[in-house]
Amino acid sequence: MPPSSTRKHTAQQHKASPLLSSRDFERHLLAKAAEVAPSDVTALVGGADEIRAEVAAEQAEHTTLAHQVRLALDLLSDHVRGACPQIPYYTVSLLTAALHYYIEPFDVIPDFIPRVGKADDAYMFELAWRRGRPGIERYVAWKGLAVSEVSTPMPAIATPPSKTPGRSTSASRRAPARAAVRRKPKRR
Repeated sequence: MPPSSTRKHTAQQHKASPLLSSRDFERHLLAKAAEVAPSDVTALVGGADEIRAEVAAEQAEHTTLAHQVRLALDLLSDHVRGACPQIPYYTVSLLTAALHYYIEPFDVIPDFIPRVGKADDAYMFELAWRRGRPGIERYVAWKGLAVSEVSTPMPAIATPPSKTPGRSTSASRRAPARAAVRRKPKRR
């Protein structure tokens, strides 16, 4: 085959499959969760104050991720103290693996990249949350929290609305509302 056709074939193959799939993230989470030892959980809980400080700084940008990290830290802290022994270790290991991924600054998408740096961390937590949900629900019930504490209140990564050239963001948000008001028929 001539070199140019080889390049085209390779380029077509890359377009057909993404570099990373959702399954790749899930495999990574499960592999890391399988390696978690009790001392890993204890060490992670020992640094919980630093993680909570980081979460507090990101609260406004990543509401759901911050909520999940805080609840995971609470669950793991209670687990380490022996206060809540009915949580399956599977859930504990999933949340530990997700927290380790969260605190690693150089992962698939480095955390320092504005607006998208935490997207992979949020996705990893979504996977851990989905797989560990029964244990998380047991913890929430034991703690006496509302069932809504298990569900995620907002999308994990909230992106600000894009600005339309020549218009302010607030004006572009008001325009559809005004149009809807104008279309309402008058009642008599």
